[in-house]
Amino acid sequence: MKFGGMQMKTIKKSLALFFSIMMLISAIPISATAEENLNTCTNLYDSLSLSGELKTTNNDIVSKLTTEIPLTEEYILDIDNNRVIESMNLSSDDVDSFNKVNYSYNSDITYESTFDNGAVVSFNNSMEMVAYSNFDRNGANSQTVVKNQDISSKNNATIETLKNEYNIDDSYELEIIEDNGDIKYCWSKMGYDNIINPYDSLTIRIDGLTGEIVTINRFDDEFDTNEINISETTAKNIALKTKDNFSKVTSCQIGYVKPNFFWKDTNKIYEDVKMVRLVYDITIDDIYKVYIDTKTGENIGGDIIKATNNARAYAYSGFKYSTKSRDLANTYLKKLGYSSSSVGINNTFKSNPVLSFVQNDTKAYGLYIDCHGSTTTLATNSQTILTTNQVKGNWHFVFLDACSTAANSNWPNAFKINSSYSKRAFFGWTTSVYTDKSYDFCRYFWPETTNRNHSNNVRDAAVWAADQVPNNSDGSASTPIRFYGDRSYNGRAY
Repeated sequence: MKFGGMQMKTIKKSLALFFSIMMLISAIPISATAEENLNTCTNLYDSLSLSGELKTTNNDIVSKLTTEIPLTEEYILDIDNNRVIESMNLSSDDVDSFNKVNYSYNSDITYESTFDNGAVVSFNNSMEMVAYSNFDRNGANSQTVVKNQDISSKNNATIETLKNEYNIDDSYELEIIEDNGDIKYCWSKMGYDNIINPYDSLTIRIDGLTGEIVTINRFDDEFDTNEINISETTAKNIALKTKDNFSKVTSCQIGYVKPNFFWKDTNKIYEDVKMVRLVYDITIDDIYKVYIDTKTGENIGGDIIKATNNARAYAYSGFKYSTKSRDLANTYLKKLGYSSSSVGINNTFKSNPVLSFVQNDTKAYGLYIDCHGSTTTLATNSQTILTTNQVKGNWHFVFLDACSTAANSNWPNAFKINSSYSKRAFFGWTTSVYTDKSYDFCRYFWPETTNRNHSNNVRDAAVWAADQVPNNSDGSASTPIRFYGDRSYNGRAY
């Protein structure tokens, strides 16, 4: 479904033959022997590769403004005919910029209009609105939190308009959560056996202080498959054969994911594939994710968790995006005015570079770490990197890209970053997070810290970036970022 015309998405010509063949195959009864042979299936990967639909990601810069598009009468008419924009009292006459935007991950955003009141409205190629953001929090001086039932009638009217325009009906499940002091509404499409498709969803974030809508995001990728041709047992057996060091399946559930072919080539990072498949979402050894297509039996992706706890540390060396993550952070820390460098950490370091930096560098004010974590410890698979009681100094900008580092205030307090200090920012994850989603977040977050196309400060940059990434297949937040510190801080070195 699309905004406005509500047209069903057409199947790409390059894949039409493949899916026709697969439909014929699926109609043939599968014997036990044939079912077990499905672990050799590579049809989807090969088809996408040959058709050019599967591409590797080479550009680390997520968003980049290119040629500005003049506001022709046709564009203005398309904007004016948008009922959501009208309901939010936005007018094309207020537009002071209209730009073509390149996003390489998880977004249909192609064009963006900036309005006088600070709102940024994003459109796809068909001039259908797919996102909105307005982080003008000038009215957020009051510490009175707006409760769910106190949301203004204006917001309610806009929400109903959004639901009507996007055809959000009873086939979508609503979840209301509190996130970083805000209220977040999320409608997700229900599919097979009442399983949600997070890639077909509408999310609306409302400021917990002002009661104003700050972000709207429409993810509009319908599922390509909705059938099960292989058993759970077969899927588990296929998953266990992915790596020699895999020992046992610790959980298995059915869900919707996008193929990322995580295990195909550890040296390649694939761009977002514009299709959604029903899979057995299998966790192995409490660390690894493997996605087995329920229709074809093909291994179409997976992930690695960034978690540890006080008793056990998990495999840091398996992080697929560690080098790119730290290089991305290093690039934008420099743009924020820090004298920064990118340093790798292996599993057998003799001298701890992080500990030395944190305890001995008197000018250390900024830090980003991509590793395993808990509420008290950062680690590789075999060694402790840092604990809360080892932190020294007064820090300005810290992002611990590791699980549960923001589950409580242990880490921000250790870095002396909380609301009592001005010009300080701490970011971490409230719970477990996977490498694919966290890197996805970073590709949005870091450029936004300096570009400020959608936000006014680094806190809002993180909130905006998190909202650009669809939820997990079970409906939980895929990028559970939490901020501590000065909400108005711009992140720049001082």
